[in-house]
Amino acid sequence: MCGFVAFDAGNLDPIADIVRQLGAALRGVRLYREAVEARQLAEEGERLAEGANRLKSRFSLWLAMNFAPIKPDHWTQQHAAG
Repeated sequence: MCGFVAFDAGNLDPIADIVRQLGAALRGVRLYREAVEARQLAEEGERLAEGANRLKSRFSLWLAMNFAPIKPDHWTQQHAAG
């Protein structure tokens, strides 16, 4: 709903108070919206970090299973025989 209000131009103090209150309310809404957005971004960042950590763990396990350390004596015996 939208409407109009007429004020006496001789005393604009009430209008100035209304403008200040509206400005403060709009700043509050903007700050709240920014806080909600920041929280959502932080939660998304946490989810991404957790996923990256899981991938790192899986990759480390894969490396350990597929590239077991070669013992020096095993390498020496293999090449000395050939």
